[in-house]
Amino acid sequence: MASVSNKFLVQTPRIYHVFRRKGEVQSFGHFLSNIFQPLWMVSLNSTADPELHNFLQHISGFDSVDNEAQLDMNTMPSAEISAIYPHKWTFEENPPYWYWMYYMHLNIRLLNRYRESKGQATFSFRPHCGEAGSPFHLIDGFLLSSGISHGIKLRENAPLQYLYYLSQIGIAVSPLSNNSLWLRYSKNPFPDFFRRGLLVSLSTDDPLVFHHTSEPLIEEYAMASKIYHLTSTDTCEIAKHSVLTSGFSDSLKRQWLGDGFFIRSSLGNDVTKSHVPDTRCAFRFETYHDEIRYLNGLSTSSISEGRGGRSFPLGMLDILQERQLYEIIQNLRRSNEPMNKL
Repeated sequence: MASVSNKFLVQTPRIYHVFRRKGEVQSFGHFLSNIFQPLWMVSLNSTADPELHNFLQHISGFDSVDNEAQLDMNTMPSAEISAIYPHKWTFEENPPYWYWMYYMHLNIRLLNRYRESKGQATFSFRPHCGEAGSPFHLIDGFLLSSGISHGIKLRENAPLQYLYYLSQIGIAVSPLSNNSLWLRYSKNPFPDFFRRGLLVSLSTDDPLVFHHTSEPLIEEYAMASKIYHLTSTDTCEIAKHSVLTSGFSDSLKRQWLGDGFFIRSSLGNDVTKSHVPDTRCAFRFETYHDEIRYLNGLSTSSISEGRGGRSFPLGMLDILQERQLYEIIQNLRRSNEPMNKL
């Protein structure tokens, strides 16, 4: 499993109902404990399972996958469902998508809090979301995930698409897989998402099924660049997004993108590494903050009219914060101190 170029996601299929009908689990809580109890044991005591402890060093997060187009069979009102704790969910039907997402998010977050306190690696939650099915899945992904895979249903919901842009939530799109299953390549919203400034990247999905070469990710980039008429700057920016939203360590991201990789303006751009021109970074940064200023202006107007209002939370730092971080980086360089002090 050890690899310089790969970090792995643990994929948990939403097939509780299969195990329940076979009698292998007695409740959804039992199903969750099968996933998280071993992780807690090895987090509390690494010698309890050295192989699992070593395996977790190469895991960046969790994915959740299923056929989103399949309707949830349970017809109880959401208010009633939300009152049922996982160990009380003994039905043979799957819990709704939102219920599943919430309890995956909750368990990962609690585990991360403990592992972080002990200096151990933490995990992201990046589920399949918005590939098909209800647009409400994208609300769940927006509220509960670190990033999502697919997200093509955002093309049908402009307000949600705007929220994903403002929050800069990572979206890994797989046009070749989508082409075979849900949406023709020419109709894929990936190029629209990219040009609008969403934090999108290209990814593979089931490469042994949907790809025809030994380099499936290169295949995705080659197809997208030809069909969507992407420039070299575009493909480099998409690759930069991929690094930013990946589960690799900060030290590797510095190696690939430069010391200021987390600074989104041109101040943090090392063009010799990213191959993205400063003008493109400045355009993205200024356009984003123009939107934020517009929203904050509307919020200020609401306050003056007695209708309340508040500042919108940022998906990027503002220019003053970025300049402060840039100065810190320069000072660390001058004093030859390690960048992990940031």
